Amino acid sequence: MNVSEQRDHAVAAAIDQIRQIEQQQGVNYDALRMIRDELIELSRDKELFPRSSFPITEDGGSAVYRISEDSDHRYALYASVGA
Repeated sequence: MNVSEQRDHAVAAAIDQIRQIEQQQGVNYDALRMIRDELIELSRDKELFPRSSFPITEDGGSAVYRISEDSDHRYALYASVGA
């Protein structure tokens, strides 16, 4: 499995977990903390998010990348990079 496929798999698993949190707890402070922790855990695997896959713009400016988005746009994950 290449890095992109590994990232897709890890992101899908994290979003599935986030869906479960929201379904079980609703949207409240504790649920949002759990969701935050899930996203932090995902971001810790630096091999999934190599700089070469998410470069800054040619002029050195920041960029935003859509990592994942449901067809109904309910759950979306973006990565922001900058110099």
